[in-house]
Amino acid sequence: MIKTSIIALLLSIIVFGCKQEINKTLSIIEVNVTNQQSLDSLIIYDKENSWEIKTTLRFQESNSVKDTMNILESKIYQIYSFSNGKQAELAELLISPNSIISLSMDENQLFESITYNGTFKTSNNFLAFSKNIKINCRI
Repeated sequence: MIKTSIIALLLSIIVFGCKQEINKTLSIIEVNVTNQQSLDSLIIYDKENSWEIKTTLRFQESNSVKDTMNILESKIYQIYSFSNGKQAELAELLISPNSIISLSMDENQLFESITYNGTFKTSNNFLAFSKNIKINCRI
């Protein structure tokens, strides 16, 4: 009787002690590209953390990609595109832990067509608009 109680107690400690906590730092990003032809990938960097790569979204098999990123703090991250073997700065993106972000763009008009939905929709669309104005106003 005591032996059974001890075994039950030990099993319950193991089961409840090994319970995994839900990771509250994961964010989800989904990117849809229309007219995708030469766009190979998008890479999201943390510029403030030695250009740490947060995720690489590859479009070799599909024009729609979804991935998770481990985001520890709310801040602006950089997005770079890779097309025809060349890297170019594309956009900035505000992300926080537990964000769910959807990004849509047309490869024929990358800067002009970027639109965001989900977490920080308004802020991210403003960042995209500002980047587009900055690029189009270069003399």
